[in-house]
Amino acid sequence: MVTFTVSGRVDMREAVSVADAFHRRRTVDKAIWDFTSADTSELTIRDMLAAYGPERGFRPSARRRYTAILVRDDLQLNLARVFQAVAEMKGSPVQFGFFITARQARGWLESMTAERQIRAMRRAR
Repeated sequence: MVTFTVSGRVDMREAVSVADAFHRRRTVDKAIWDFTSADTSELTIRDMLAAYGPERGFRPSARRRYTAILVRDDLQLNLARVFQAVAEMKGSPVQFGFFITARQARGWLESMTAERQIRAMRRAR
């Protein structure tokens, strides 16, 4: 599991670029993006669309990843859900969860690992 901590004004293209560069070097199935210290006040839906613009595509066979988005308030929570909708429309292999506390985020990521293990055991039968 890896945690990305975002602070200052958020630039969605830069954030996605950092994540892509990281994932090209390492295989990580679970991540936490901590936006609790970030300034998201200037983000727009256009920023969300730009992050998953037409040049960005995902292979259908891309490995499933789980990302917990950690936010400080309901406004950020709703903004994160817009990001999720855009990512799903673009075919992202990432499943998102949204949380106010790091404990909730880690618990969800751990449950995703357990769920995946159960599915694998059922397929093996």
